[in-house]
Amino acid sequence: MSNMQIILEAKNVQKSYQLGPSVLRVLGGVSLRVEQGEFLAIIGSSGSGKSTLLHLLGALDRPDVGTIRYQGVDIFSLPEADRDALRNQAFGFVFQFYHLLPELNVLENVLLPEMTGASVGQWFSGRATALGRARELLAILGLGQRLHHRPNQLSGGERQRVAIARALMNKPAVLLADEPTGNLDARTGREILSILEQLHRDGQTIVLVTHEQYVAQRAQRVVRLTDGVLEAAHLEAGRAEGRVS
Repeated sequence: MSNMQIILEAKNVQKSYQLGPSVLRVLGGVSLRVEQGEFLAIIGSSGSGKSTLLHLLGALDRPDVGTIRYQGVDIFSLPEADRDALRNQAFGFVFQFYHLLPELNVLENVLLPEMTGASVGQWFSGRATALGRARELLAILGLGQRLHHRPNQLSGGERQRVAIARALMNKPAVLLADEPTGNLDARTGREILSILEQLHRDGQTIVLVTHEQYVAQRAQRVVRLTDGVLEAAHLEAGRAEGRVS
């Protein structure tokens, strides 16, 4: 690793799930460092544990063994309320299936992180600022004319752009993307990757998981997860360096 600041670190992370009488080991001692401002791709086949690792990095799930540190602080040593606040403010999440609320319009979906992270008083006092930021993000992502559309009135690519805007609403330090192109056609997927690349050029830290080599190649650095263990990823093309922290 370089001398850049380490913003997110997993150390000896292990995770298993109980499936009836059996125990399924998903992660078997993963250690990983993410530098501030880098675009890291974690590539792996279905069932390799990559989504589980991403959820642990973003404090959506708790490891059985090991630590996850954000800016040097052990996330799971924090009280639950502090961990929830950290998750809301520090991490932005983009998922394969968008997870937009169908009863809300585009603007309302993007405002959700701000609304859920604020008290009633804070929301009303900061509402104008939040609305301005949501509209700005949607305009940047080409959705300025879709503010009052519902998700079912949008294409897959438009829904994913809404999801990206929502993930960016609270200016997260780390954007975590779980197969963000997996539900899109190739052309639309490339458009989403171009958006992520531009965000990275603007300084956004991004951790993306994928099973597609062409997606991973768009990242700055690539690691491969195989049967719950990290190893170097040597891709045939693209600008990925295939180095492991």
